[in-house]
Amino acid sequence: MKIEKIIVKKLFGYLDYEIPLKPDNITLIHGPNGCGKTTILRLLDAVFKCNYTIIRNTPFKELYIVFDDKANLKIERNVADIIDSVLSPGKIRKPANLTLTYSKRGKKDQFYSPEAPVIEKSFPLEIIRQAIPGLERIGPEEWINRNTDEIVTLEDILELYSDQLPIRKRSIPKPPPLLEKILKTIDVLFIQSQRLTKTTIFKQDPRYYAEKQRNVRDVVDLYSNEIKDIISKKLIESGIIAQSKDRTFPSRLLQSTFSNGISQQEITDKFNQMEEKSKKLVAAGISDAQESLPFPKEKIEEMEKKVLWLYLQDVEEKLKVFDDLQQKIETFMTIINSKLNNREKSFKINREEGFVFHSYFGEKQSLAPKSLSSGEQHQLVVFYELLFKARKGSLILIDEPEISQHLEWQRRFLSDLTKVVALENHSFLIATHSPQIINDRWDLSVPLKGGIDE
Repeated sequence: MKIEKIIVKKLFGYLDYEIPLKPDNITLIHGPNGCGKTTILRLLDAVFKCNYTIIRNTPFKELYIVFDDKANLKIERNVADIIDSVLSPGKIRKPANLTLTYSKRGKKDQFYSPEAPVIEKSFPLEIIRQAIPGLERIGPEEWINRNTDEIVTLEDILELYSDQLPIRKRSIPKPPPLLEKILKTIDVLFIQSQRLTKTTIFKQDPRYYAEKQRNVRDVVDLYSNEIKDIISKKLIESGIIAQSKDRTFPSRLLQSTFSNGISQQEITDKFNQMEEKSKKLVAAGISDAQESLPFPKEKIEEMEKKVLWLYLQDVEEKLKVFDDLQQKIETFMTIINSKLNNREKSFKINREEGFVFHSYFGEKQSLAPKSLSSGEQHQLVVFYELLFKARKGSLILIDEPEISQHLEWQRRFLSDLTKVVALENHSFLIATHSPQIINDRWDLSVPLKGGIDE
């Protein structure tokens, strides 16, 4: 199931938008600052992750999500019940009411009104910065999340981080099963504009508020280590299959009913296929280069055919584990290297080192990932997340992909994105200010208030 159209009414109290998602799986929304591009992405992300706090605090009246099976989800936000804008010790605030209605072909199948949890504050606000790494207070009841550069209110913090704070909270009932299933049908990945640093947390104990909880990491370093872990897990998976195959090889060989119809040419072709696959795994940094075994050119006896065919089938099964990962790494390296070659740099992946960069200015030298320019890091992070952080067929929300990109990279962005679409079948909704991102694909664009058609 995919989204066909998004309708939002009275965004910020006065903006109405209808956004059809394009059949090519890429839709670009554009317009001036303040027209609500980022807000729409954040709102969609919150809906499918059931983050009702963000939905309640986003100023809109109605949101409609129309699916390709003619079903639609309507979210109504009623602000009439908001009371008291200042939360003092022991005081309770009642936030906006929400109503979610799922309909299909005019029939209202599910109805849900997620009541906001009642939260009572009973601690000094100074604890928030210490208890929740990445939050920095900027107002009486406002904090900035340094991980995302988002402004969050006290209400957001009390609902989102209640497990890390000394508060009492009454839980809310889950949505009806069908509605919950619909919301989980579409996986959403939101790639926000602040994407080069991330705060990691070492302690989750709300009684522990030491500064050493904070650890700001460069995302390129995190992902470099992560790809090593991904490859390692696949190697273990393949190793388990190899052990099983090796252990049972003699008995399977004796029990197999080998067909005399298998020709020597078919065995030769299968052998060459496995050799080619092995070379691709070496190029992708998944395995080390090994000396090829020469294939016998003379005529093979029937028993030798039987042994070779069973052996090649086992090799095929062991290597099949890597198919998806190898294709992703190959696509990833192709996209990144296409941007680095004209800068006399190269990129590859190594199962022991993760991301490996070299510079060819003068003598060849290694580069640490975090020593790349901010534009290069943005490209690395965005395409890594598209290929390795999202499940196939996800809805990907990208905010301002043009950040730190020179004009040529912006013009090539959609071309690179189509490689990901072909491999992963994602759908994209992208918010941009840049005509260069759109390039000549105005057929994929939807102008918001103040945007241009071409």
